[in-house]
Amino acid sequence: MWMPIRAIFGPLCVVPVKYGFCLAQIVLLYAVLVGVQLANYVWNSVETDLDHTAIPAVPSSLLNSVKTAVGTSVLYKSVQKVASNLGLSNSDLPATSIMDNHYECNTNNMNQFYRVGSSAGNNDNATMCVDSRSTLPSELLPQLTSYSYTMCQPSKFKDFNTLMHWFYEDSYDDDYPNSDGVLHDGIKVSPAGFPAISASSLSQQCVSAVDGLLTSMSPSGVKAYTYNFTVSNSGEQTKTNQAIIMNAHLGNTMPMHSQDGAVKPLYVDAVGNIQFVFSNQDYSNGNPNSYSKQANNSTNNIVNSLYSNDINQANADLNSYINGLNKSLLDYLSTSQTSNPQGVAETTANTSGVNSNTSYYEQCKNYLLPNQQITMRYLECLQLEESNQTYNLPGDHLDPEYPFKSYIDSWWIGGESYLSIDQIMNNNLESAEDELNQALSYPGMNILSTMHYNIPLSVYYYPIVNGNVPQYQGQDKQLHSIKDMKSNSVSTTAGIISTTQTVPNGLSMVSSTWSNLIYQTIPACTGQDSNKYSDKSEAAVCRNINQLQMNLLNLPNEWRPPFIYLLDLIKDSPKTEKITDIAENVKFLNNVFEFLQVNGIYQPTTVTSVPVYAVIDKIFNRLSGNGATDVTGVMNELYQLGIPADNLFSTIMQAQQVGADTVQAVINSFMSIFDNYQQQFNNVKNTAASMVKQGAEESKHLAYLDSSLSLFGASTDFSSLYASWSQIKVQLYMAAQIGSMSMSMAWLPLAFIVLGSLFTAGISFVVMMPLIPYFLFWAGTIVWVLSILEGLIAMPLVALVLVYPEGHEILGHASPGIKIALNIIFRPVLMAIGVIAAIALTYVLITYSAQGFHLVAPLVINNFSSSNMVQGIVSCFLIFIYSSFMMMAFSKCFSVIYLIPDKVFDWIGASSNQRAGAEDVQQLQGKTEGLASQSGQAMGSGVQQGIQAKQTETQSQVQADSQEIQLGAQRGKNFASMSKAAGEDVAKGVAEGAPE
Repeated sequence: MWMPIRAIFGPLCVVPVKYGFCLAQIVLLYAVLVGVQLANYVWNSVETDLDHTAIPAVPSSLLNSVKTAVGTSVLYKSVQKVASNLGLSNSDLPATSIMDNHYECNTNNMNQFYRVGSSAGNNDNATMCVDSRSTLPSELLPQLTSYSYTMCQPSKFKDFNTLMHWFYEDSYDDDYPNSDGVLHDGIKVSPAGFPAISASSLSQQCVSAVDGLLTSMSPSGVKAYTYNFTVSNSGEQTKTNQAIIMNAHLGNTMPMHSQDGAVKPLYVDAVGNIQFVFSNQDYSNGNPNSYSKQANNSTNNIVNSLYSNDINQANADLNSYINGLNKSLLDYLSTSQTSNPQGVAETTANTSGVNSNTSYYEQCKNYLLPNQQITMRYLECLQLEESNQTYNLPGDHLDPEYPFKSYIDSWWIGGESYLSIDQIMNNNLESAEDELNQALSYPGMNILSTMHYNIPLSVYYYPIVNGNVPQYQGQDKQLHSIKDMKSNSVSTTAGIISTTQTVPNGLSMVSSTWSNLIYQTIPACTGQDSNKYSDKSEAAVCRNINQLQMNLLNLPNEWRPPFIYLLDLIKDSPKTEKITDIAENVKFLNNVFEFLQVNGIYQPTTVTSVPVYAVIDKIFNRLSGNGATDVTGVMNELYQLGIPADNLFSTIMQAQQVGADTVQAVINSFMSIFDNYQQQFNNVKNTAASMVKQGAEESKHLAYLDSSLSLFGASTDFSSLYASWSQIKVQLYMAAQIGSMSMSMAWLPLAFIVLGSLFTAGISFVVMMPLIPYFLFWAGTIVWVLSILEGLIAMPLVALVLVYPEGHEILGHASPGIKIALNIIFRPVLMAIGVIAAIALTYVLITYSAQGFHLVAPLVINNFSSSNMVQGIVSCFLIFIYSSFMMMAFSKCFSVIYLIPDKVFDWIGASSNQRAGAEDVQQLQGKTEGLASQSGQAMGSGVQQGIQAKQTETQSQVQADSQEIQLGAQRGKNFASMSKAAGEDVAKGVAEGAPE
């Protein structure tokens, strides 16, 4: 039956009908247009959905924050329940009041709770009066810069300035005899000169030193500041470079170091009060049907289940609430969708009031929503305008209010607007987060801490003469360094008040006496006190009490405030009943801790990132002071890539920011290393120049002495001997300094490997990763266009094979061609779906991949025993592997751009398996990483060559300058010879003029 039809229809399809195309080709072109319109419809629908708060999914970070809030509410309500069971009330506390200065309590008994009356206005508030110590509040230090001017007044440097002028304006030699009578070779100032310093300049340098300390956040509380100045000799027209060191530090004494060399924390006095206020315990801020009321019911159910020793039911209640919240949030987002899938397509009928002079930037605002919310079409319009390219299509003149409308509504823009998709998705998730924050009102414990810190500030200063610290002979006949003189200092005590909404971390009452508070209120059970629990076994009671004690001891700092409140309330209350007196309370609190840990709300031990600090500090602290901090910071940031960050849901944006920060840190580290060595070589050169000048002067003076001794018949050459010795001394000094720096320069190759690897990773994330979707989409469009051309050529042949009698009953041997044609027709819509799915997948798979790696990495590190250095090296490689893994994860997400068009037709046996752009992207990625690696190596090589050139320059300069010592001796000899000849001429003249 079908054979006659095929025999007639096949030849008819190859007859030209229009524009020289046969019927088969015309059918293909119209089918392609149908596929394009379908792709445009899908693309417009997605644009509209995204413009109206569509999101790829509710991210786990959003729900985890809700879970944490619920867990915190459970903890607060549990603490209140235990306090109620013990009959504790704030009204039972002794009363006091806040003093006029508003940071001290009017009582002599500190570190206890008191009921504050009218000043607080609420008897439910509990206030802890604090008179304690605190570690240095580094975040407050920049606020103390005003004290630097008060401390560094010019009048305080008047005497020191006078001494420095006396010191440099006269020749100076600090040679002192040792105990055996041998002279100590000390510092010499010769010739004398005028120092370019004043009391005002010293004051300004002191201010700079203090400000530098306060703004650098130095963990040791110490910062050395070097004030360079010149000493001018008007007679010889020479200048000598000298320096004054200003050691600014916090405290009246220099910081102490522990046995391992680490700086011990610096403590300062802290007085004030901490107010605890439990708020919204009944979710009173929520509407009857709001999320908050649902949370209230769930929290109450969880607390009751935990008190009833049913942890499984508590977990089920929490999961039920989270699942319900997830559904409610998705329902809220779905209800905000517009019913018009074309967006602005039907809102442009009236274009009569258009001003032709209006800029495209103004016209692009027509794509904004009525509430001026940014839309995807608005971002695309700006992107097209800023590209300075012509994208207008023939239909755009019909709708001048909306520039680039035809192109924006076309699926073809998918290759350029995928980053706009990502930005809108991120904005929509932020809107969802805002909705939760506004709709949810969890119970909380508001804390208001008002602390007054007394922070000592001091600056010790001393001169550096010719690169050395002067010494003096004390009353004990021993030599002492002038930098140890306490008289050369200025100091003050800076007071600052800080108000925070948490318990300050540095308070010793929290950090060091936390265990004492637990041992005092929950003593360990030994079994002898268990007879009071007649219905409980002795072992079970003791086990629960000891478990509660252990849970509290391992509690992280951020979870301690409610228990500080509870335990201090128990300790200071006149009632004698304790937590351990009621077995149900002990078991209940243990259940709360288990519930929080099982649901991942908190962990008893802090899990830190992989320990790269051991090896990074070892390498970079020898090369650059700030390099270690920058490198460790950016490596930690790189390792956190993919982990949900605050107010940033887009992993693409996060990766680009991490890449940019990494590149900047690498550049800063290279510059810091070079600047550090350049400064060291300059210091060496200046010190050597001072030694050469001193040697030349001394050699010249000894030449005069040789000339004088020759008048008495003595033949000496002290000047040549001293000149040779001075040159040897300069050479020894140079050898010692260059050798010391060469030891640190041995770490340069390792540092450059680390920096080069980081630079490659940074370039990959900031440049290559965001371009992968464009390359894949571009390759797909090229393949599609070429496939259309291929189809136009092949369709007449496909029509002719219909005449062949074998094959498929209807299509004959044309069946494969029809399947290929279907691939051509539907490729645009599948590519549009692919690019949208690729961006959506980054919100799910990247976080999933990152969290999985973070679970495995600690196991890898902890699976063997080794030193911190080995663990640090392994950690460095783990981070570099992690960056490559994240790049691979992004590539997998983006691969759906070509996988969907290829794999969908596998289901009907029409797979093309073209993998459009996959191999090209791999080649581009390899070339980009190779170029980045070469650039990193070039920067490292440039820095190393610069350091070596500076070293060669310094050595050559010092070697050339050292000849000045011999020249000084020779000038002295020449001057002595001339003086001797002149004397002889005078004597001869006198002899000739004398009478016979």
